[in-house]
Amino acid sequence: MTKLIKYPVSEGALIQRLNRAFAKDELAVKKTRGARAFSSLGDYYILDITRNVITEHHLYLSDLVDMAKEHSVMANYENLVEHEVTQ
Repeated sequence: MTKLIKYPVSEGALIQRLNRAFAKDELAVKKTRGARAFSSLGDYYILDITRNVITEHHLYLSDLVDMAKEHSVMANYENLVEHEVTQ
């Protein structure tokens, strides 16, 4: 029986892939910065670039992974690594 190998995808790579997929709809995934923004928007939000309006908020990494798989920018044999280990 063969073991399925999972290839790592970093958080930054995941966001870049989603932004490329969302570019045709003029949307972008953004990460919040600061405590005040975090309390009102959550970890991540989606911005409509043309209207400068937030379309979705309170998104987490698991939500982004689901979106990536839904838009076929992340394969089933890939998994998200939150912190890369350096030696």
